[in-house]
Amino acid sequence: MKRAITTIFLILALIATTLAVIAFGRGYRFNPGQKNLSSTGLLVVSSDPTGAQVWLDGNLKTATNNTLALSPGWYQVKITKEGFLSWEKKLRVQGEVVTETQTMLFPSTPSLSPLTTSGVIAPVLSPDGTKIVYAIPLKTGSTNEISVKAGLWVFNLNSQPLGFSRDPLLLAKSSSGLDFAQGTFAWSPDSKQILVSIGANRYLLEGEKTSTAVPLSWDGWKNLLKDWALLEKEKETEKMILLPPEMAKIATESAKIFAFSPDETKLLYQATASATLAQFLTPAPIATNSTPEVRILKPGATYIYDLKEDKNFEIQKDGALLSWFPSSRHLIAVESDKISLMEYDGTNKSTVYNGPFEKFVGPSPSGSKLLVLTSYNRPTGPQFSGMANLYSINLR
Repeated sequence: MKRAITTIFLILALIATTLAVIAFGRGYRFNPGQKNLSSTGLLVVSSDPTGAQVWLDGNLKTATNNTLALSPGWYQVKITKEGFLSWEKKLRVQGEVVTETQTMLFPSTPSLSPLTTSGVIAPVLSPDGTKIVYAIPLKTGSTNEISVKAGLWVFNLNSQPLGFSRDPLLLAKSSSGLDFAQGTFAWSPDSKQILVSIGANRYLLEGEKTSTAVPLSWDGWKNLLKDWALLEKEKETEKMILLPPEMAKIATESAKIFAFSPDETKLLYQATASATLAQFLTPAPIATNSTPEVRILKPGATYIYDLKEDKNFEIQKDGALLSWFPSSRHLIAVESDKISLMEYDGTNKSTVYNGPFEKFVGPSPSGSKLLVLTSYNRPTGPQFSGMANLYSINLR
């Protein structure tokens, strides 16, 4: 009899412990004031870099890469770290729900490093974001001497093992009869070939190795453009399949698509006609982005649609040229005098570069750098001829 009572007690204790663990995991905590278990939500705060301070409603609570159990409600969350721009957003914590923040902090004074020194003409980033093609002119400076580096070059942005950078690759040398610096460049959709246009002449080159520029006839050029256009359309069609049917209809009939995010989970577009986005996910997902969304589209306005959460956010461009950052959670905003990074919902816009630069701006594949074309801090002297060079804005 005693053994049976002991066994029953152990079973009940095991059941009670299991229920307590389940309740704890679901966010229930003992409330001393009310002397009962109350539902809480979990706020998981992570940052890159780690070790940042977490502030809730103005009070320092913990460091990042930590989990906080909070009563349901709205909280003003601020993440700070010395030497980095702060991050701040109003977040909703719900009972028995995990809310996550994946914060990327950017340096308040990022350093600049030169990538080229011989002068760069017409840099173009490849569609896959891994390479930059550019030209070095035949003659530089007032000395009018022929440059030994004159030609068409490719800079591979992918880092080698141990973080070492790759050296630029000379694709083809320029000559008095073929000066690549006089041309314009276009990448193939697969980022493997480069089309060079110099006046009425067109040439095709391999984009990953030294090769001879192949001249194209008028028909050859037209057929190449047609093939590339078909390939680009196929790629866009594959991405459009990911969208809900009603959203795909709006995107094709009432919007101008700028670009899908690198991970293809978000769409940057501009509305060309009035439209209303229906709620595609029912019931609506929990613990989604708490930034207010906009589902009534206005012609001319710019939006980000999040496929995973079925959320649509209006982005205030303020005249900036927008493009995706490799994280797929940020946008690059290029204005006439500065470069900023903002989250995909339009919040936390931070200026990472304020200074002279020309039209080219592009990120490295890892997101650790932004590449700009500028004459910033260049040496003086006739050999430099006032030409711009590629610089990296180091974000890590």
